[in-house]
Parts: sequence; C-alpha cells; structure tokens
Amino acid sequence: MNRWLLRPRVLAGIAIATFVCIALFQLPWSPAAGAHFLALTGAAPFDERPAGYTLSGVLAAFRQLGAAGLFDYECYRAVDAVFPWLLCGLVAAVMLRLDAARATMWPWLAAIADTAENVLQFRILVTRDDLSPELVQWASGITQVKFVLYALMLLMLLAVGARALWRQHRALR
Repeated sequence: MNRWLLRPRVLAGIAIATFVCIALFQLPWSPAAGAHFLALTGAAPFDERPAGYTLSGVLAAFRQLGAAGLFDYECYRAVDAVFPWLLCGLVAAVMLRLDAARATMWPWLAAIADTAENVLQFRILVTRDDLSPELVQWASGITQVKFVLYALMLLMLLAVGARALWRQHRALR
C-alpha cells in the first residue's frame, strides 16, 4: 500500500478527494453536512463526539431528525465511509515523502478504527427502531478509541514534520 502512495499524482488525487469530502461535510447545501444533524438535534453527529454517546442520546437524536434529517444523516454516513481512508492515505503519503515509512502505521490504525466505528454507526442507523444498548456502547467506545488513534497520528505527523525540518536545517549548514 505504501509503495502505491509514492506513485506520481497519487498524493494530489488523494488530496483533492479528501478536500471534496471535507467540503461535503461542511457546505450548507450538501445533504452530508454535519451542520444539518447539529441544527436538528442540538448536538454533533455521533462520530464527532470524542467523549462518546449514550443510548438515550442516540434515541432522542433519531426522534428529532425526522425523515429529511435521516436522509441527510444517511448521506453523511455514506461520505464518512470513504473519508477515513482518504484522510489517512493523505497523511501516510506525506509521511512517506518525509522518509518516515514506519510512522505510517498510525494513519492506517486510525483508518481501521474509524472504519470499525462506521460499521457500527451503519448498524445503529439500520436498527434504530430496535436499538441494542450493547451496540451503542460498543460504537461509543470505538469512537473514543478512534479519537485517541487520530491524536496519536497527529502527534506522529508533527514529529515527522519536525524531524524533516531539523534534517533540512542541518543539511543547509
């Protein structure tokens, strides 16, 4: 996988696709915008809550969403199915270009955790009329793990960037 990220134009393609996903999450006219969920429920979408969420909170949110809100949330979930792989692929490609192949483990772990969370989120969405408390508890826990892994990924990216700058500064001496 890492070797593929070093191919010409791959970084640019991943960056553009990542930007498109971010735009879909942010632009008010996009059905996948997280702001729709926030406007209807008063809280961020479940997977944007680092502290997790509860069964009662999930049930209340689904009641508040209504048919249009559920459609928007389904669009949000669809975009979020590919977004973690694009974002983490972008970070891994940057790390590779900064000669830090071993550090690419962190973006891939974050993408795996985010994908596991997305699977559970889809399951919550599909079974919202007969929601299992254990399912919500697992999804909430995986959300918290995801945020820890993304934080570690960010720390690694900062460390890799600092090391690249330090090497560049040393080479200029």
